[in-house]
Amino acid sequence: MLKNNVSKMVVASLAVLPLCGFSMGGLTDAASSLASSTTSEAQSATVDVNALSAQGAKLVASYALAMSGVTEAQSDLAKAFNLNDLATELDAQQTALKSGNLTSDEAEKVVELSEKANNLLEEKMNEKTELDAQAKEQVGSALLKYSAGTAGTAMLIKSAKDMVTDTGSYIAALPWSQKANALSGDLTAALNIAKEIPSLSANLISTGNSFVKYATSQGIDVSGAEKEMSKAAGF
Repeated sequence: MLKNNVSKMVVASLAVLPLCGFSMGGLTDAASSLASSTTSEAQSATVDVNALSAQGAKLVASYALAMSGVTEAQSDLAKAFNLNDLATELDAQQTALKSGNLTSDEAEKVVELSEKANNLLEEKMNEKTELDAQAKEQVGSALLKYSAGTAGTAMLIKSAKDMVTDTGSYIAALPWSQKANALSGDLTAALNIAKEIPSLSANLISTGNSFVKYATSQGIDVSGAEKEMSKAAGF
């Protein structure tokens, strides 16, 4: 049992090191610091766990709201291109997003499905198929939702980085015996989401710009979407 707890403690401690500016060369110092912490069982964390949990809950809720808009837009685009199976997957994903309270597994699926959807949609757009009037209207409306959701996600990049840094500080300041179970449940989900936001935002922006370029070639008014994509690129 002790070995299991030690292993869990090491994993919890090392999980945040790369995210807080640590390198492999600093592991010796980290191990030394970890050993010395056994003499300070009464030490309190520099980041209050309740405040950290509230910070994480706010990040998750904001992320879920922004990605709900992206997912709805991707579903509309999928329907415009007759990708009905993809649209069904995206519609199902909305249930978890609209709850505003994602687990780590659900958060991972959001990222995977978003990237899958964008890849399939780009493939369709690259075929340069001419759209009818109804499809054009649907694409124009969807891109406005997509760009707004993308801007909302990109807006969270700083909050995500703060979450990672504060979680690292919290774990580092915990007594040795508490490090093993420092991350669990909602806090784990918030940290995992925080780690995904920067790269996910980059994907949404890059793909969104491709979508806007395609729509422009189809004669679709994308002025609103362009404005939102410009906001997203500023974060």
